[in-house]
Amino acid sequence: MKIYFTASISQGKDLEENYKKICQTIKKLGHTLYGEDILDDIKLYANKVRDPKERKKWYTVAMKSINLADVVVVEISYPSTANVGHELTTALEKSKPVVALYREDREPAFLEGIKNDRLFLVPYEEHDLEKELKYALEEATNQMDVRFNFFVSPKIVNYLDWIAKKKKMPRAVYLRRLIEEDMRIDREFEKEK
Repeated sequence: MKIYFTASISQGKDLEENYKKICQTIKKLGHTLYGEDILDDIKLYANKVRDPKERKKWYTVAMKSINLADVVVVEISYPSTANVGHELTTALEKSKPVVALYREDREPAFLEGIKNDRLFLVPYEEHDLEKELKYALEEATNQMDVRFNFFVSPKIVNYLDWIAKKKKMPRAVYLRRLIEEDMRIDREFEKEK
């Protein structure tokens, strides 16, 4: 499984050992890790923030990594960092499962308001970080999208192309939203869940 890891770089010195343990655990479990360079970024943070080219590159790499990942792991013990919040929200908007780890003494009160089956808020203490992360990744795997192909008529393809162009929305996203909306209002389906 491909996993993107992100966390607060500006506050990273305080949690650097936890970040290392998260990266090590992900690799130890046999997953492909994107975002491990965050450990280097902590040391280079001041340079990244000052240089506009570096900021743009940083953002581009983060967005590409989210797109490539099956699951996103976020360390959110510092909940007020804009970049981490943006990455978390972007991942959820792209229907990626997100494992949001936080130290038990730093509950993410604001994020608890998000109602999304793909967001896993996971408290941990240093001694059980590996165990909690392993369990959360297993749960997140159950929320991963499954590829589903089907045939449609040329007329439907034309309509989907029009939607994609007019609404600037991928065809798959449009179809997924239609199905999700139907699921929300289907009382019979709700009873059987």
